Amino acid sequence: MGTIWRSPGFELNDLGYLRNADRIMQFVWVGYRIFNPLGIFRRISINGNQWNGWNFGGEKLFAGGNINGGGQLLNYWGFYTGINREADGLSTTTLRGGPALRYEGAWNNWFDIYSDSRQKWQVSLGGFNHWNDDHLTRIQNYRISFSFKPTNMINFSINPFYRSALDDNQYVDTVEKNGKAHYILARLNQKTLGIVFRLNVCLFPGLTIQYYGQPFVSAGTYHRFKKVTDPRNPRYDQRYHWFSGSEISYNSAENVYEIDEDGDGREDYSIEFPDFNFKQFRSNLVIRWEYRPGSLLYLVWSQGRTGFDDFGDFSAGRDLRDLFRVTPENVFLIKINHWFSL
Repeated sequence: MGTIWRSPGFELNDLGYLRNADRIMQFVWVGYRIFNPLGIFRRISINGNQWNGWNFGGEKLFAGGNINGGGQLLNYWGFYTGINREADGLSTTTLRGGPALRYEGAWNNWFDIYSDSRQKWQVSLGGFNHWNDDHLTRIQNYRISFSFKPTNMINFSINPFYRSALDDNQYVDTVEKNGKAHYILARLNQKTLGIVFRLNVCLFPGLTIQYYGQPFVSAGTYHRFKKVTDPRNPRYDQRYHWFSGSEISYNSAENVYEIDEDGDGREDYSIEFPDFNFKQFRSNLVIRWEYRPGSLLYLVWSQGRTGFDDFGDFSAGRDLRDLFRVTPENVFLIKINHWFSL
């Protein structure tokens, strides 16, 4: 189930169900659809949404709205697009159990273009963009999909995707000092690349082969570390204390950042070096044979590879090569279902 919009304090999936607790929500949806051909369109639709949300204490957490729509042309090509506005709000999740943190309003837009699905070849292109009003947080997410169906027996698809994110309020750690919690955030610069492969083959009725594979690499670097000082302050620069060069230093021997808040030359507390380079591959090959009506035999081969390095440098070619140098974990399964008729 996909997510159609998201803010630091609010997330709604395609069915309209909230994924967070302690929420009271008001929601309005209005749509207009034309199912008969109109000009160059075979069908067309436009929708509008508006929402507000509070916690059970009556405190307003989020508000927003969007306009979206799509259509299919007479040649069976089609598109979807939309623009979303989020107002300033309060996030109860950013500080991982800490106090609510104010966040700036933001704009989102998204689009999807697809070709005629009746053809042997089909292509689609989609993207999502997010940018905060403070211009410090922005996200770009793009994907392209190719599918090939030479016959009704074979279907193959390949779906690359790429995501670039600059998040100025990424949670890093919570540390205790003198019985008080200190919430540490930083600016995260993260890049992610992945490719999804799918193959479905029906050799004959009752015998099918299915394959799924996804290599995935993601790297992120943290900088501009800061401490939350006044989480609800309407001014962004008054919510935090940014650590200066004399207050924070990197200890390469321990692989930690040491923080000296009072300037006495001694470490007050430390946080683990958070930069990461994560690589993962997951694949499944399933052969399904219905050797008699109601009786099934499954042969399954699953392979996984996972790698992690504590540096944030992203290089797609190098990271993918390193991923397939990781020792794989292979799992083989056989499952038999037999129908006994009484």
